[in-house]
Amino acid sequence: LTYTHSLNVAYMTAQICIANKIQKKNATQIVRGALLHDIGKLFVPTDILTKEGTLTDAEYEIVKQHTTNGAMLLEHLFSSIATDIVLDIVQNHHEKPDHAYRRCPSNTARHRPPHLCNFCSGAHYGHLPHC
Repeated sequence: LTYTHSLNVAYMTAQICIANKIQKKNATQIVRGALLHDIGKLFVPTDILTKEGTLTDAEYEIVKQHTTNGAMLLEHLFSSIATDIVLDIVQNHHEKPDHAYRRCPSNTARHRPPHLCNFCSGAHYGHLPHC
């Protein structure tokens, strides 16, 4: 589910970048961030990711950390691809363009997402409107 979702979000983000004539350098970073936006789910146990029905409060707290964990993973282990745009997308992809948070708020937001990062957020919620 997460793999297909990430591919779909990256594809939709690329289409949004093309339609908005985003410079290639920025578009590459935005699409890379879209592809990696849920990498922090590597730290979420499979039984939680695949659970049918409502998550417990404790399970939901674990899922909410995927944005922060993903940004930290990229920053520490994959710094060559962890540009500010990529990190902002991974960290903030559950944030609305008006800076209100959707279901998975970040406790340690790196920055307010620049407008470029909102392309991924829009594609993310266009594809899957829940965590």
